[in-house]
Amino acid sequence: MDAHEPHQLGVDPAAVRVALAWVERLREGDIGALWSRTSPDYRLALTQWWVTANPGVCDDPAVVGQPRDIIAEEVSTGHHPLFDHLRRFLARDLRASIADLENLELVAGTAARVVSPGVELMHCSSRMTFPTARSRQGRQ
Repeated sequence: MDAHEPHQLGVDPAAVRVALAWVERLREGDIGALWSRTSPDYRLALTQWWVTANPGVCDDPAVVGQPRDIIAEEVSTGHHPLFDHLRRFLARDLRASIADLENLELVAGTAARVVSPGVELMHCSSRMTFPTARSRQGRQ
């Protein structure tokens, strides 16, 4: 399959498996495993969010005097003394963002949305609320 051609089903099944595995790691609170499956750009964005939401981080002896952008870049690697603080923050706040999905079986939508080059958004929802062919026929 050509990487530049859309998958015939709209969303590449391999991408769906990766996305659902990512959500499963988040549900488990396994931020370490989740971090290794997260793109560097998204890791940096999450770390920048954390630094901005917790300005006291900049006073930590491990980073004092460094600009926030440098702190975020270094911590986002996952190999920094402050990463454990970020990991706890993400375990709490990211998991809270999916709390309503905790016990639901998820499915992916039928089409990914291109957000920017190399980044696609995949909509996931509960299998219970995902329309089936049978439910669509009833609406016609």
